Amino acid sequence: MKTVVALLLAASLALPAGAQIYKWTDSTGKVHYGDKPPAGAKTDQVKVDAVTSHEPRAESTQLIMYATSWCGYCKKARAYFAAKGISYREVDIEASPANQAEFKQFGGKGVPFFIQGERRMRGFSEGGMNKFLAATTPQP
Repeated sequence: MKTVVALLLAASLALPAGAQIYKWTDSTGKVHYGDKPPAGAKTDQVKVDAVTSHEPRAESTQLIMYATSWCGYCKKARAYFAAKGISYREVDIEASPANQAEFKQFGGKGVPFFIQGERRMRGFSEGGMNKFLAATTPQP
């Protein structure tokens, strides 16, 4: 019995954390993303996987977002990435001491905090992220 409980616990911890992001279209045809759809809106849930355990540092060109599950700007960043189809690795700084240490190692003081290559960005705005990605994405 203890073995079964231990296996179930291990399996549940291995599941990725999913953010609650919704997609809906307003009466003018504009598509919106957010963590709370308006009342009565027909929505589709967008699945966003988050890394909840410490992983080795990814390749230098991978976009990494240090975040928390409750942060409003982190939710906006997740919705932005989902809308744009941008691949990234999320590190929940509250999920483990190792994640917290990695965050602090890179100079993180608040979330969201983004790293791509040698560049860093604190906070989130669409315009700021557009500039950040344009500056860090290799040009052909």
